[in-house]
Amino acid sequence: MLPQEESIAILKQFLNHFKYAHVQRMTVDAIESLVRIVLMENVFIYEKKYYRQIKGGAMGSPLTLTLANIFMWHWEKTLVEPQRNSNELYGRYIDDIFFTSNDSIDKVNKMLADANKRHSNIKLTATIDNPIPFLDIHIKNTANNFITSVYHKEAAEPYVVPFQSDHPRHVFVNIIDCALLRAIRYSSTLQEFNHQRRTLKLMLLYNGYPTRYIYSRFNKFFAKCSITSTSIIPMIHDENEFLFLRRQLLEQATVPEHRRAARIAKTMDYNNFHSNIDPLVKAKLLKRRERANSIILHHTHEKRFSHYKRDIHRIWNDIFHNTPVQTTKLIVGTRNNPNLSKELVRRSPFIRNRNKNNKKQTTN
Repeated sequence: MLPQEESIAILKQFLNHFKYAHVQRMTVDAIESLVRIVLMENVFIYEKKYYRQIKGGAMGSPLTLTLANIFMWHWEKTLVEPQRNSNELYGRYIDDIFFTSNDSIDKVNKMLADANKRHSNIKLTATIDNPIPFLDIHIKNTANNFITSVYHKEAAEPYVVPFQSDHPRHVFVNIIDCALLRAIRYSSTLQEFNHQRRTLKLMLLYNGYPTRYIYSRFNKFFAKCSITSTSIIPMIHDENEFLFLRRQLLEQATVPEHRRAARIAKTMDYNNFHSNIDPLVKAKLLKRRERANSIILHHTHEKRFSHYKRDIHRIWNDIFHNTPVQTTKLIVGTRNNPNLSKELVRRSPFIRNRNKNNKKQTTN
C-alpha cells in the first residue's frame, strides 16, 4: 500500500534527481498538484455510500503503477549498490526482484532481513533455489552459466484461442508468432528452444489448429526472421545460427517500448520533427504522416462478413474512380467481439443513474 504523502515526496525527489524541471511543459509543482488530486480525491461507491481512498492509489491506474515503480526505485538504492560493487546481477519488475549472490545463505538472509526493516509497507518473501522461476522465465545455474527457458506454471492449462472461434485471422497469426518470439528470446540454447517449439505445437493441436496451418505459420515466421535465402531447416539444427537469430530478436524493441514511442509521437508534429530523435519514435511519426490522408473503417468481425472488406473497396473504387478522392487511402479493419467480462461487467449506480437522467432530458 503506497503512503500518499511519502510517494509524492519521492516523486519530486525522482524528478529532481534526473533533472526534470519540466515534463511535457508542466513544472514539477504542477505535476505534484495533479498527482495529489488523483491520489487524494479518489472516490468510489460501495453499497450506495461514497468513500474516499486515504491510503494507496486506484488499482490498475497507470499513475499508481508509475508511483509504485518510483517508490521501489527509492527503496532499493541500498540493495542495488552492493550488487553492482560485487559485479552481481540485479533486476526488478514492479515488486518482483531477482538477484544473484556468491555469499553464504546466512549472509543473504541477513541482507534480506535488513531490507525488510527499511519500510513498514515493504516486506520481501525470499526464494533461494537453483533452478528458480522469475516472472515467466525459468533460470538455471549450470557450471556458472545461466540456462534460461520459458517457465510454465504447473497449474496452467494449455489453452489459447481455439481455431474454430469467431476471431479475425490475424489473432491466430499473432498467437503463434508471439509464442515463437518468446520461445526464441527466452531459450538460451537450441535444445531448450526445440523443446519449447514442440510444446507449442502440441498446445496448438490441442486447441484445434490444423497441422498444415501450424507448419505454414512456423515457416513464414522463420522465413521473415532468416538473414539468408537458404532453407530454415538447417538453422533449427545449428546452434550458432540460432544464437545469432536470438541476438537479433533480443535487440528488437519490445511491446512496451513500442507503446511508449507511440505515446511520445502523439505529442509531436509529424510534419516538423528533428532528425536525431529516437528511431522508434521517428518510425511512429512517419506512420502517422503516411496515414494522415487515409480513412480508417472498423467493423466488428464475423465470419459471415468475410467478404465485407472486399465489397467496401469495390464500392469505393466504383464511386470515386477518376476523382480527387481516389488519392485518399481507404483502410478497412476489424474489431474483436466483446469478451464475456465486458458483457457482464456491472456499472456503478452513479453512471447508471446519470445515463437514465440523460435519456429523460433527451426525451423531454
